[in-house]
Amino acid sequence: MADKCPQCKSPLYCESCETHPTHRPYAKQAIRALIQAVAKTCNDETIKEISKEEISFGSPSTYVHWTKSAIAHVSTIVPNGEDGELDLHSLNGLKVTMATDDPPQSGRSSIIVMTHAQHELLELLTRKQGDHQELCKRVYKRVKMHEEKRVTLVLSTDMARIQGALKCGETGDWQDLFREVLSANPSGSMPTSEPAAGASAGAK
Repeated sequence: MADKCPQCKSPLYCESCETHPTHRPYAKQAIRALIQAVAKTCNDETIKEISKEEISFGSPSTYVHWTKSAIAHVSTIVPNGEDGELDLHSLNGLKVTMATDDPPQSGRSSIIVMTHAQHELLELLTRKQGDHQELCKRVYKRVKMHEEKRVTLVLSTDMARIQGALKCGETGDWQDLFREVLSANPSGSMPTSEPAAGASAGAK
């Protein structure tokens, strides 16, 4: 956007360069341009009134679509042929797949607080075979120390499964652990203000 005169607001002009100096749009300028692009009938007075209000940006609670890209560096072995050169004909090609560490998320994650004893039990459950093992591993790897408590992030899909199991009255080692943990947390869990890394995450 062109730099403007502080008095008359007209675009400034550099006589030496014979150009109008420009800069990247500031936050309100970008918002103004967006409003003008979407609402063609919105006049300057309306935009000025909107600009008077304080504008704050937060984290989205859900994601409709999220695109990521990655670069893979792959090393492989190609045997030598009878002539001593690389036998490229024996190379049938490579297949590379990319998988996320966690299941796809569409909501916010939750924060739960646990005691040292509960944290130790969670660690044991990460080594116990069963359909709960991956869930416990995801919760355990996000544990952080906060004063004398252990604070961890629970993905929305994991929290939904935990709450569903508890609602149905399921019993077992992992169900009993999370039943005890959530009963000690306000409202069962505390939603985060930011999505989890690598994905948007959440729980009610």
